[in-house]
This record gives sequence, structure tokens and C-alpha cells, in this order.
Amino acid sequence: MIKLYAQEQEQVHYTLLDTYGDDNVNITYSIDDIQNLGQKEAGYSKDFLLPATDTNAQFFDHYHDVNRYNTYFNPYKRLRAYIEVDGIVVIEGFMNLLEVNKKGEMHNYKVVVYDETATLFDIIKGARFCELNFDDVAHQRYVGNWNTDNNEYEDGAMHDNMLNSFNGGIYKDNLTSISAGFVMGEQTDNVLYPLVGNSHMHTPVGNFYDRFTHKMGTNSPLSLKLKYVIDKIFTYAGFVYESTFFNSPEFTGIYFDTIIKKHEYIYDSSFYFNWNCTSHPQSISTGAGAVISGLSITEFLTYGDIFYDQNVVTTATQYMVAPTSGRFKGSITADFANTNNYPVTVYMQTTVLGSEYNNGVNVIDEVIVPANATTFSMSMYGSTYVSEGAVGSITFSASDTGVTFVENSSQSPSVVHGSYGFETETTTNESICARMEDIEIDAILRDVFKMFNLVAEPVGESNTLRIEPFSQFMAKGSVLDWTKKVDIEQSKIKQIKVPKRIEFRMAEDEDDYYLNLYKTNTNQVYGEQIIEFDTDEGQTIKYELEVFAPALVMAQEDDSVIGDILHIGSNGDTDVGTVDDTPRTITEFENKPRIFYKHNGLLTLDSNMFFRMNYLGYGVLYNQTKYGTAHIYSDRTENIDEFTLALSFGVVNPSLQSIDNVVTKTLYDQYYSSYIRERYNDNEGLLYTVQIKLNALDIKNFTFQNVIKIKHQHYRVNKIMYNTNKTKLAKVELYRI
Repeated sequence: MIKLYAQEQEQVHYTLLDTYGDDNVNITYSIDDIQNLGQKEAGYSKDFLLPATDTNAQFFDHYHDVNRYNTYFNPYKRLRAYIEVDGIVVIEGFMNLLEVNKKGEMHNYKVVVYDETATLFDIIKGARFCELNFDDVAHQRYVGNWNTDNNEYEDGAMHDNMLNSFNGGIYKDNLTSISAGFVMGEQTDNVLYPLVGNSHMHTPVGNFYDRFTHKMGTNSPLSLKLKYVIDKIFTYAGFVYESTFFNSPEFTGIYFDTIIKKHEYIYDSSFYFNWNCTSHPQSISTGAGAVISGLSITEFLTYGDIFYDQNVVTTATQYMVAPTSGRFKGSITADFANTNNYPVTVYMQTTVLGSEYNNGVNVIDEVIVPANATTFSMSMYGSTYVSEGAVGSITFSASDTGVTFVENSSQSPSVVHGSYGFETETTTNESICARMEDIEIDAILRDVFKMFNLVAEPVGESNTLRIEPFSQFMAKGSVLDWTKKVDIEQSKIKQIKVPKRIEFRMAEDEDDYYLNLYKTNTNQVYGEQIIEFDTDEGQTIKYELEVFAPALVMAQEDDSVIGDILHIGSNGDTDVGTVDDTPRTITEFENKPRIFYKHNGLLTLDSNMFFRMNYLGYGVLYNQTKYGTAHIYSDRTENIDEFTLALSFGVVNPSLQSIDNVVTKTLYDQYYSSYIRERYNDNEGLLYTVQIKLNALDIKNFTFQNVIKIKHQHYRVNKIMYNTNKTKLAKVELYRI
């Protein structure tokens, strides 16, 4: 006799519902259907009827009674439930009410019960990425030790979280004591800032070296550890997992970026003064610098909830007051002249007063004006983080005299134009959510299952799943001899349908310049794997990810300078006329998150080769000599060997890289090759359906890891269709191995 226990909505206790005694309930168990590649199955019962007894009617709040004015039962919400046979739980998960019908004078509730795997995906279905909270990794790109004696950051003890993310982990905002008088945030490796290239070198005329101009928002996007996000998804759903794979180095070293829709800088509110200057020529002083004279405010813009009096900024002082903690930010486009016969550097600065940090002059960008230049056109921009009440302005200085802003008759305004303003930042959590707002977490989990051919099986306690790649999962099973359980007279044999073609692909980014360049050069989709079978029939199966795109690796222009790094580029912003019209910047477009391996350690460059702006304004603009890399391969390309892994389904043509060798340990090779051979074997591709006597204890103790022995042949179980009525045999689908 079966017993059905279900949890009332908004309650924690279970109710024993009335059933139709010994009526049979058919329950199907499967984790990976051989006839539906990629469809990771879950256990479920065939729908069955419950009588509208007093107990059941009370449980469903008389949902069958159409004459009731209202009912508090919601048929669209899941109900925790489990089925017992002879006191043994044969399925546990959730129950759905499908409909109410009536036979004669009796109303019936038609229900179905699903197992824990289905419950997990049902709970997270439709949930957005931002429903996962990321306050536990709140941090700043650059952070100093906080001195409790004077309540200030110590500039001399600055921590670069971009580099820390590759070396011990970022320092979070939560503060803990590290020495007398100083506190520092805890470290975590759940955040990464990989170097991303766009193959556009900043090459100042007269400068000896090509220099990679690094912008934090796009050249080092905030990225998250995949396992960290998976753990959050399970916590959100109220589940736990048992998995050797999720805790292995092959998985814990994987990250993905969050460049979605918006740039790195995302703000609650802001205001800007757009301005121009037609006074020329105008000398740029050395030393502390000065504001641009003759400035004219042309437009005042506000965003969000900040109110600011535009009359506060005058053309004489150009000072404004920070209404909250945030950043002063400025940009200009100008023409420069240099009367010297050697290059001179022009600095764009913020001059700050009254802030808790970054008081004084902060260099936020620089350009090198070539020797004897008459009209050298350049754009500059940057920002400085300040506390509430700080006063600041944008100033300019030069490393030597003889440099001026000059008129360019082809430009309007003719000398300088730009913007100056203030912006308040969101938290780390809000920033991540704003860029990932359209991503659903069930799509992320499905992608992870697809990439690594994972299977899940309920085990032990409620809401617990065993999850492993198929091959690893099956390797841990036992051999069960079911020879005496089989009714061999009622067996059926049919061929497994072999597809004509299987196409494995990552999520595609149609707007990405480099992925399209690879496709044009190779006539292949980056990272794809195509499998074809010798059959006249069959369909094409497209096995594609929804969220994660491949982290294309490419030589950064001159590979002797930086080498092979992750590349992202928009087709909408290119240097027309350059080789291949390469992207000028990594611009704002709706790209997919890239998934990649974190590489160990940092690389060191000649200081003349590379520089970037200091994110929060601690110190000045400086030449950076170290950086961290991450891309599709598990190691840097110069270290590739037979153990290197690739986060792509297929082998990547190395035509865009500075190497000739290929990485063959792909996702297909690691997780699908033997799996596909086992299923679509030309000689063994048969599905046996047999009837087997299985009781409730057999079902409770069964795992799909087990191999079934019938006489002298071994099989894997594809599906079990179990009947709770003891007089009925179970139907079991087997395939030979």
C-alpha cells in the first residue's frame, strides 16, 4: 500500500493524504536518457488520483468546490512531498496539482510527484542572477590599510586588488585587524580581474615603445569564480550537493566575466557640465597645473536622485563640491602643439581639497605630445575617488614648457571640449546585478551540466544531490546481478536512433569582432565540435550553451610585448583603415559572459611597455609591470603541454595565437568522447526493454552508477518505470556496454 505525505503550503509539517488504497502509481526514474542527448532527466510519477476526502479537501482548501467564494490554495506553487511503499521512501521531491475532475459524485485531485533533481530546477526557474547576493565579496579595486589612529587610508600601504586577485585573493571591504593601529579586509579568491586585450596599442609618436593603454572597466573586467556562483545557486534553492568534481582543480580554477550591457563604472546618480573653450593658444604650465581658462559651460545634465546647483561651478575656479562619497570625473578632446624638439608629457589631474583621502593633485591620465608637433589630437579622461564634502577641479600640467592647447579649424569647438562632473558608485553587488540583470540562474546551471556532461541523482537526506560528470559518476558503481529478476519472455529490442550529426557549441556572440574574425579565417565557430555519423537517416542535434561564450585567446598585436591574452571587441567601434579594421576599444555591447581558466602567478613586463590608471586615485598614474592572465586554456600559451585543458568543445585553430601547437584536452575529449561512443555504437546500438521484479527496497538502494548483469552480459540502466503495485513488474530500459 502506498502512502503519500505532502507539506501544506506555508507550513512545515507533513500531512498523510488519502489515496485509493492499492491503486498503482507508476514512477519513472532516469538521469540521462540515451534517446535524448543532453536531456538530463529526473524522476517523476505518472499522474494519479486522490479522492476528495475530508483530509484531502482540507489540505487543498476545498479547491474542488467551485461554489466557495475564495480559496487560499495556490495550484501554481510546489508542495514538498514523498511517496512510501511498505514504509520505504521511493520518491521524494515536490508534488503538483494538475487538475480536479469528477466521477459520479466523487471529486478527485489529479497530482504528479517529481524527485529532488526536478525540484532544484523548478525552484530556480526564472530566478535572475541579481537574486543571488554578492555583498560577501564587496571590495574596491585599490585599497589601502585603514589607520585607526587618524581614520585615513595609508597611501604607502596600498593594495592592488587587481593583482591580488591572482595572488592570494582580493581584500574585501570587511575590516579585520592586521597589526596595531591598522585593519584590512579578509581575502577571497572568488573575484578575478583578468587582462583583456583589444589589440590596439597606444603608440605615442616619438616614444620608443609601444605601450598597452589599460582601462580598468574593460581591460580588466570584474569576474567571478564559477564554483562560488554554483554554491550560491544551491544555497538559494535550499539544496546541498555531494561532488568530487565541483571541488576539483579542474573546476575551481574556472571564472567568468560580468561584462554585460554596461561598462565597469555603474552609478546610482551623477551630474555633468559639458563645456568648451575657444581661447587659443593656451600654454600648459608645469608643476601643480592650472585650470583651462576661457571655459564656457554649454550644458548641465543630471542622472538619478542628485540635486546640484549648476551655478556652483564657475569658469574662473571650476571647483565643485562632492554631495556624497563618489568620484570627480573629467574628459577632454583637444589639439596640442609642442615647440620642443623632444616629446613632452601632458598630465590631466584632479586637484582635491577637504577629502578624507586623495587630497592634493591626482594624475588621472597622460598623453605624450611628439616633438615639434603642431596639431596633435588626443582625448583624455579619468576620475578620482573622494569623500563627501570634498572640493575638486580638473587641472592640467606638463613635464616641460613649450606645450599649448591650439586651434584646429576642422574641429568644433576649435580648441577644447569635454565634460566635468561627479558620480556616485553602486556597491559591488549592485554593479554585478546591473550588468548581469538578464541572466537567469537556471540557464547558468544548465550550461554547467552541458559543458561537463554532469548527471545528478538524489541521495541521502532531503534536498541533497550527488553530481558528477557522467564518466566519473558511472565509474563508482557496483555490478548487480538481476538475472533471476528478469522475465525474459517479455523483453523487447529496438535500435537506438543514431543522429546524422551532433554540433557542440558555446554560446555565440554575433557582435564580437574577434569571434567573427576567427570564423572568417577558419570557416569554423570558435570552440565548436562537430560529430557526424554514417547513417542515411537521423536528425542534427544542436548542443549549445545559453550563457557562456568562449574566451578567445589571441596575440596582443606584438606578441613579444604581451603575448596571447583573452580578447573581446565590438564590431561597432573599429579603427577603419587599420589592419583588419581592428576594434579601437572594448565598447559597450550586449556580449555574453566569457568563461575561462585563471592562470597561476603574474607576468612581468618592462615598465615602458605597459601602464594603467590608478582606480581610486591612491598615488599617481604609474607604469604597471605586472598583470594576470586568463583565457580558454588552463595555462598560458607559452606553457602549453599534453596536460593543458581547454574550455571549448572542440580543438581551436591556433591561427590567431603566437603558437603552433593545439590543445586536444577539450570538453568533448574529456567528458563526451567515450559517452558518445558508448551510446551510438554501430554494432551495439540496441535498447533492451525488459520486465523485472523490483520491490521498494530495490528502488531505494538503486543508483544509476550500478552496472546490471543479466546472464553473461553487462548493461547500463537508461530508465526504470516502477509500479508501486506489487503484482506488477517494473519495465527497465537497458543498453549494452
